[in-house]
Amino acid sequence: MLRIIIKINHSIKKRTIMKKIIIGLMFIGLASQTYGQFDVGLHGIHLAPVEIKTINLNYAKKVIDRNAAIGIINLQKEVANFNLIASELYDEESKVFPLKFEYRHGKIFATFNQDGIILKSFEKFKDIALPSVVLNTVKKLYPNWSLRKTSYEVSYQLEEDVERIYYVQIVKDKQKKIISLDTSGREL
Repeated sequence: MLRIIIKINHSIKKRTIMKKIIIGLMFIGLASQTYGQFDVGLHGIHLAPVEIKTINLNYAKKVIDRNAAIGIINLQKEVANFNLIASELYDEESKVFPLKFEYRHGKIFATFNQDGIILKSFEKFKDIALPSVVLNTVKKLYPNWSLRKTSYEVSYQLEEDVERIYYVQIVKDKQKKIISLDTSGREL
């Protein structure tokens, strides 16, 4: 009988020790979680507001088509945000600055004035993804034809309307056709 009591007391001691350990670990875990809520002397960092400004907003509004391929949009944004006056290309003696911007599928030839404003641009992109509106028109008008080549041209002048044209070369058997469409998918 004495053995049974000792065994019971021993198992009770183990349980209380385990409870204490578990409660202690929980307390440590909770304490470390709540520590992050106290102010430890950092009073915040104040950053000056940053204003991102498009230098050639007129160009950006007229030229950038949200349905165009992302590479085209990115290059057009780069041109719109190019700060000619802050660049090493700027020369106070010059009246106009013809510049070329490139990426692997296309080029933009832009002419800036001495104030850094884009006067005109010609843009040509090859082997680009067509916007769904343009692609759907091609599929609808030429159902059994396959796409061979695509290109996109944009012509901008400061005080004039922008001209945007997609050129699509399609093939069927031994026939080839080049069709031109505007950004809304209307065949020209």
